[in-house]
Formats: sequence, structure tokens, C-alpha cells
Amino acid sequence: MGIRLRLVLAATLLAFVAPGAHADCASPVGRDFTASSLADARLDPASLAAANAELDDAGMEVRALLVIRDCKLAFERYKTGLGREHIHVIHSVTKSVTTTLAGNLLMSGAIPSLDAPIASLVAKPGAATTEMWTNAQRITLRNALGMASGLEYRHNPAGGLAVYRTENDRLLEAIKPPSIATPGTRFNYSDGDASLYGAAIASAGKTDLLTLARTILFTPMGFGRHEWNYRDREGRYPGGWSMRLRAMDMAKLGQLYLQQGRWDGRQIVTDAFRQTVWTAGPSPQYGLGWWIATDPELAGTPLYVANGWKGQRVFVYPTLNMVVAVIASLPGAEERTMANSLARHMARAAKRGHVADPGAEQRLAAATARGFQGTLRVDQQAQDIPSR
Repeated sequence: MGIRLRLVLAATLLAFVAPGAHADCASPVGRDFTASSLADARLDPASLAAANAELDDAGMEVRALLVIRDCKLAFERYKTGLGREHIHVIHSVTKSVTTTLAGNLLMSGAIPSLDAPIASLVAKPGAATTEMWTNAQRITLRNALGMASGLEYRHNPAGGLAVYRTENDRLLEAIKPPSIATPGTRFNYSDGDASLYGAAIASAGKTDLLTLARTILFTPMGFGRHEWNYRDREGRYPGGWSMRLRAMDMAKLGQLYLQQGRWDGRQIVTDAFRQTVWTAGPSPQYGLGWWIATDPELAGTPLYVANGWKGQRVFVYPTLNMVVAVIASLPGAEERTMANSLARHMARAAKRGHVADPGAEQRLAAATARGFQGTLRVDQQAQDIPSR
């Protein structure tokens, strides 16, 4: 489910690029970001109009697109019939949320180190064999967050794998596969690994993931309605999927990382943790719960991405002081096209700055009023349906 932006720059550019300090928002955000004009946000209307036209001309099923710059809401558009208060399944953007919970517990000392073995953070399932538990003793929290457990796993979110079945113990299922690589040496995108770290983080926090998320993020950051579905038989929420949020609150997650882990003067994760999760591991495209992307069009502009199946995205551009949140429901090829196009257009809009273009502004206003009207071309599950 990773972003498919083709990497072409030197490996050194893929490491964390210090963005310079971004202060907290000038005033508390509350439930929603304060609106801003494109001129005040220093965004090029022609670039934004071109981005929206590409999505419309292709008939893509985009449901929400928000652009935050300088901690203000500069652009907001929804699918016809949907609005700000609808919540949407964010699929694997959930991983970036869960990673943030780990950062807070690390800061508080509830997690002693990212290099703590999974087995030191969570109790052994009663049905676990010695071989299974040896896996949990060898794999660290860092390994699991970086999709580098070394366990054999073939990612298939639509395939009914054992970790997705609510009647199972996901932790037990996650430690069952044989070890085929030394932990920390091999990237393999895995909801088994997400089940490992989800169980470990909840256990370290001495409650379930939803309660942790409400305590650490949702309440302090003023999130609206939210859900986290599909608890397993042990009462564990999935560490890497099935959360439902407003697009506005997805953008808040990106803004939190943009401003060094602070929110309204409160440190939620440390800046050192932010730098860690945005530093590549065994894959140059993946840190811990976040993707790292560059391509020729971005011209070296750092871009970090919380990335979910079917087109859910949070783009964070540290050097441009900008966050973009996207909700969509797209098949694989369209999802990649949408992500690539938006990543480039948004960077271009910020780099160009505001260039007066009444025609482009009028086209944007008309598109916003009309709403996205894409055609659904991918199977929908109940969780995919927006609700309010």
C-alpha cells in the first residue's frame, strides 16, 4: 500500500531533512483549522486548479481534499453529498496514528526504548509455541514499526488473512510465520508486523489502542467523531488499519509532525522521535509508520506520507510548511496516479506562491461548489462507506 512515487535522487536525499523550526499554530486550532485565502497561504491558484481538473477529468472517486498551509485551511473540497463532518476509513494511515502513540509512550517512559523486544512489552499468548515466542523475543518494536520483523508474510488486505479475522488472536497469528531474515535487515510490508506493534503498544500503555488514541491525540487535539473497528477475540484493535476519521483530523496528524510533535504548547511526541520515524530503514522509502518519497518533479523537496489503501493520504512537506489530506476510493493504478499527481501539483503550488489568476480562482470556486463527482471503480466494504 506504499506510495509509488519513483525514487531517483541520491540516497542521501532520502534521509531525514531537517525542516527548520515551525512554531505552534498562532492560536489553538480547536475542532477545525481556521480558513485562509490562497493569497494569504501563498499558494498558486493555477496549480491547484490543474490538480483538481486532472482528478475531475479522470472521473476519480475522490471524497475529500484539504490543503493546510501555515496552520490555516487554504483549500477544502468534498465529493458531492459529503462534507466536513463525515468520517472515512483511513486504512493504513492508521499505522501512522499508532506509531504516534508509541512516540508518546516512549517520551513518558512507558516504553523504555524502540529497541525493546516485543516479548518484553506484551504477555505471551497461551497458545504460543516456544518457536513463536522466540520470534517475539528477537523482534524489537523498531523492527515491527519499520516493517522489518524478518517473518514470512505476504501482504494481501483483501485476502482474508488470519490477522484480519476478528475471531483470532492477532498477536498469536502475527508470531506464527517462520523467520526468514534477521530482524531489521529486510523490508516486507506486513499487517502481521502491525499486529505485533499494535499489541505491544497497547500493552505498554496498559489499555486498548482506542483509549490511548483518545487520551494522547483525539481529545487534546480536538478531533471530531471517530471510530476504530474490528477488535480481535482478545479485545485488541488492529494496529495498522480500520480507523475512521474526518479528513480535517487526518490533516491535524500531519500538522502535529510539521511542528515537531507539539500541539497547542503541549509536547505529544519529541522532535527526535519525529526525525526517527522519518528516517529510512531497510527500505529507502519507509521509516517507522511513515513513507518517504521523492521524484524528479519534487526536485529534492522532502515529502513524508501517511499512506492508506485505496487512496487515503496525508502529505507532509516540512520545507513548505504544508499538509495535504486526501480521502479516496480508487483501484491500484488510479490510486498511484492520483497520489503522484497531487504530490507534484501541491508542491508546485507552494513553491510558486500566489500568482493572481482570477480565472483559476473562479474555476476552483466552481469545482468546490460542484464537489467531486467521480465514478466508483473499486469494490466497497461497509467500512469504506462515509458516515456522519
